[in-house]
Amino acid sequence: MHNPRIITKTEYKSFSEKIFCIHLNGYKGAIDLKFDEEKIMNLAFEYLKRMCIQLNIDNIYKPKKIIGQGAFSKVYLSKRLADSKRFAIKKILKSKVLSSKNKLVAT
Repeated sequence: MHNPRIITKTEYKSFSEKIFCIHLNGYKGAIDLKFDEEKIMNLAFEYLKRMCIQLNIDNIYKPKKIIGQGAFSKVYLSKRLADSKRFAIKKILKSKVLSSKNKLVAT
């Protein structure tokens, strides 16, 4: 797949086994990567998420306070829910980016 943009993790249960999946959406289609082991899926996900947009980020990090702000985004001091480590998370407001892009094209 060329240029994956959105990444999500899911788990499927069949009669006798669990199948772990990473779903990648891109401009030219989508693909599911299937794994027998959750540990291997998590390793692949950790690598791939650096290059993709994650959905449900609020299920992973809890924003504490705004530490920076720009025209299109805000930077939050956040806590990762799994282990309470602190991170700076930049949330880009897609609606502002798209409206700005449309204004640039129109002028």
